Amino acid sequence: MFNLQNFDDITVVIILYNSQAVVRDCVDSLPKNQKLIFVDNCSSDSSVEIIKQLRPYAKIILNKENKGYGPAANQALSVVDTTYVLLINPDAVMNSSALLKLHQTAQNNLNAGIVAPGKGWNLHLRGPNGATYDTVMVNPEGPFCTWFASGAIWLVRVSDCYSLGGFDENIFLYNEDFDFCLRLREAGKTIIICPDAEANHQESTSTPLTNEIRWRKEWNLIWGHLYVTKKHFGTTKVNTEICRLLLRHLPKMVFHGLVLERKRFRRDLTIINAVISFIFRLQPKKS
Repeated sequence: MFNLQNFDDITVVIILYNSQAVVRDCVDSLPKNQKLIFVDNCSSDSSVEIIKQLRPYAKIILNKENKGYGPAANQALSVVDTTYVLLINPDAVMNSSALLKLHQTAQNNLNAGIVAPGKGWNLHLRGPNGATYDTVMVNPEGPFCTWFASGAIWLVRVSDCYSLGGFDENIFLYNEDFDFCLRLREAGKTIIICPDAEANHQESTSTPLTNEIRWRKEWNLIWGHLYVTKKHFGTTKVNTEICRLLLRHLPKMVFHGLVLERKRFRRDLTIINAVISFIFRLQPKKS
């Protein structure tokens, strides 16, 4: 059995937005006496009530509007007083033994800014200077360094968060983890994947996927991608990416509109709208 005292130097941070359908499983998977901070982005469901029932001692920050993931995470980080923070999405589950393995890996690798689980969920990685990610099909046998790890489950050294200034708050949702990893690597820190630590992440289930939410998620995904591309790879690279997206999705949007493929038409329209909004410097859409 693990010792609960091993986690005295970890604060778990979970960002909520209408997450009542999944957050119970996430919280139940964590140690009972774990220090927890929740930031609720103005949920209209019972997310907060569920948290109060499950962990009445947890700190809950209530926002009067949806601030997005990065800004909400920064709110929690500003009051964390432990060495590490476990950032975990409400639609993810990770048991105590996996948390122990992440903690031990971080303790044994003092230059590690991020340690992430590498078993039981889709492991998305990027190569050096990679603008897109690949999904790993076969997991390595032991811990390894990477240039990027999905921010759905991170054990992060808090001092590194402070030195980097937290998440870039210009990014409302999506790609804030990519930006953070790039800045962390530029600072000389490592990102370690621990294949022995098992987790589960039900992607895109932290909030019910209505047509409006699908639009906003896709919009923010594209906008954030272009923002990070320009920030880290320059104007030429982002202009190339803009042209690629327009040339690919504009004809498809017209075609899917003509043949009345509503779902595909809506997706292509969302992408085109996000690209045009980025060109004219319109702000990210809230979800």
